This record gives sequence, structure tokens and C-alpha cells, in this order.
Amino acid sequence: ASRAPSPLKGYHTRGSTKPIIHIDDSRSLLRSVESLIQDHRPFLQSKVLSVEGEAIRWSIGLLRNLTRKEAHCNIIARTEIPFLILSLLVTTPHPLIRWSKDSVEVMSLSVLKNMASQESTRCLLKACNAIEVIQRLDNERERLGLSLNTAAIIA
Repeated sequence: ASRAPSPLKGYHTRGSTKPIIHIDDSRSLLRSVESLIQDHRPFLQSKVLSVEGEAIRWSIGLLRNLTRKEAHCNIIARTEIPFLILSLLVTTPHPLIRWSKDSVEVMSLSVLKNMASQESTRCLLKACNAIEVIQRLDNERERLGLSLNTAAIIA
């Protein structure tokens, strides 16, 4: 009896020299997160809490934690995720003054800040006009008397 091929074929395992999954694999977790953010963005336009909106929030939280490492920043930079995150910040219906620590918006800023702290991904953020977007947010926060200066980190 022959065995079915392993669904994990080609994945890196501890101590193995096999390559890790390629970014082009639509089945990868990162591509799934990217797709989830893309497909469920309209749910963030509502002020009503939804499962889809929460899925995006949790996904952005995952990305916030992943982007603490340069290798992860480099992989994420090869996706549409940085552009999607910027889009979320530009189109959010939530007033800046109501953003909380674990809101989609603040976690999105954390992802961008983490990516900006890496020389290898900072140029991508500059190229996609992240500095202008974040500068507008900083100006609004300053006008409201709130503290945050993320634009200086990216510049």
C-alpha cells in the first residue's frame, strides 16, 4: 500500500535543510492573512463590531508581533500587506481620539513602525507614501493634544 504524499512536503522542519515555504504559495499562512485583510476590509467601515472585523484585528496583532524580527519584515514586505495596512489607516471611520491600544489602527501603526525600524523594509514604506499618511495622523494627534510621532521613525 502506498502512502499519500505529505501535505508538509517542502516545509522547513527543525534541523532540516529543506527550504521553507515560498511566499508565492497561496496556501501559506501569510497569504491567508493577506487575503483575509483584503476580503474583510469593508467590515471595518462599520462602527458595529463583527466577527470579520475582529478577524482583521487579530491578524494585524499577529503581524505586529511578527514584524519585531527583520526576517519577518522582509517576507511581509513582499506581499500587499503594507499597502493594505496603509489603506486601513486612511479609510478608517473611527476618530483618532477613540483609537485604543489594541485597535486595528494602533496595531497597524505598530506594524509600520516595526517595519520602519528595519533598514531593509524602510524604503518600501517611503515608496508607498507611508510617511505622508503617518505625518497627517501625527498632525491630527498633535492638534488633538495626543502624543505620537511615528513619522519621525520612518523618515
